[in-house]
Amino acid sequence: MTNTSQIPAASVECALSASATIRPASPKQAVFSRRLLTVLVVAPIGIAVAATPPAKPAPPAPVPRIVIVQPSANAQFQQTMRQAQLRGQLQQAQVEQQNHQAVRDNSRRPYDNNSQMQQQMDQADAAQQRTDRARQQSIIDRYNTTPPPSGRLVVPANNPPSKPASGG
Repeated sequence: MTNTSQIPAASVECALSASATIRPASPKQAVFSRRLLTVLVVAPIGIAVAATPPAKPAPPAPVPRIVIVQPSANAQFQQTMRQAQLRGQLQQAQVEQQNHQAVRDNSRRPYDNNSQMQQQMDQADAAQQRTDRARQQSIIDRYNTTPPPSGRLVVPANNPPSKPASGG
């Protein structure tokens, strides 16, 4: 470092006054100077952010294990009986529907020439078909609302599988 006592006082005053009065020569240089100053200030921040390692992704959630458990013999029998009962009820409803259709066809013959009576019979047929369809749907809905015994057991992956309860 130089000793300031050896520098003439006039040159120190000149240097201070010269640095205080320096101005850019044009507006373009002023814009360039501001941009340069911004880059010099912001660049180290950007470099610091880019240098940080990305966060590690979370490990995937454990997949639950599915253990197949055979339903008890009693549960299998009940399910088989429910299915047989459903089939029987649906077959009975279909037979009744066919009987209604046969009766309707026979009752129409005397009125083949009467269009007003034919129209009334068509309306009655449509109502009877809706009733039959609703009855069959009711049978199916009653079957579907009673849950069958399940053969699947979902066990969380982090717990050891438990022994299924024996039924019979």
